Amino acid sequence: MIPVDDKNFWDKETFSHPSFLQSWQWGELQKKIGRRVFRFNVSGLLASAIEQKLPLGQTYLYIPHGPVIRSATDDSWRNFINEAGNIAGAKKPVFLRIEPLAREFRGESMQKILKEQGFQLTKPVQPETTLLIDLRRDENEILGSMEHDTRYSVRTAGKRGVTVEFINGNDKKKEFETFWKIFSETNQRHGLKSYPKIYYEEVARLEGECSSKIALAKAEGEVVGAAIFVYFGERVFYLFAGSRAGYGKFNAPTYLLWQAMLDAKKSGYKYFDFWGISHENENWAKITAFKKSFGGEEITSSGAWDYVFNKPAYLAYNLAKRFI
Repeated sequence: MIPVDDKNFWDKETFSHPSFLQSWQWGELQKKIGRRVFRFNVSGLLASAIEQKLPLGQTYLYIPHGPVIRSATDDSWRNFINEAGNIAGAKKPVFLRIEPLAREFRGESMQKILKEQGFQLTKPVQPETTLLIDLRRDENEILGSMEHDTRYSVRTAGKRGVTVEFINGNDKKKEFETFWKIFSETNQRHGLKSYPKIYYEEVARLEGECSSKIALAKAEGEVVGAAIFVYFGERVFYLFAGSRAGYGKFNAPTYLLWQAMLDAKKSGYKYFDFWGISHENENWAKITAFKKSFGGEEITSSGAWDYVFNKPAYLAYNLAKRFI
């Protein structure tokens, strides 16, 4: 029997995967916010799939940053696709959407593999490119790889008395409202979309193999910046952040990130993941420039791919999206 409901097994199999979206805890979070989650491990392909609802009672399965790939033979993919098509019961999903992170598998292009198995490239859900900083390097080397203005901001923030506190465990519940106030104000100020509040509360509650911390930056006795970081495997992920208007001279967002890197390095994590940049999306221009100012290596995934089970319904779904 394949122990897909065994948390210890799942934690062991996904520990080295470069994304927390396939962790056990992330699947449990999805259940808490009302989604069905199916875990399966078939012929060397392991995945946590989230059921997404479509009109007229239809659904599709979404595997964020997955599957975790141990084998990529024709039989492996055939068995995997068959399992995905039948796992939800009598009514097949309209399609299966996957997001393999690897660009290749054992020397063969992942895109070539997926095309041969009948998958088709689609619009990405998660950012295709992220920025990764290697925390195994010396602290001065990490700082030295940043742009001059970013290094200056880090140093002047410290001189101007900015401090950063990292909050975990039960204290996160008490400080979540502080984060939420700053985060929601930032989104409103910049006209950014966000999920319902409960989603961020559940992320802040993460504990175990996939955990989170709230970070608060203070200046002149006021909390002027806040962020949530997620910790999984060998990486720390910069997920959500906000800052108060009128405190720009303190460079709190920059200093907060630098302190997060130092905290992660001290805790033994190997990489700091900025979670997404884009050179094509103009709406991401400022945040991409901000993240890239810290240096690091750009990592691009294989993108999002669909395997269609119901072609008429899939066509209707794509036509409807054009008018939304």
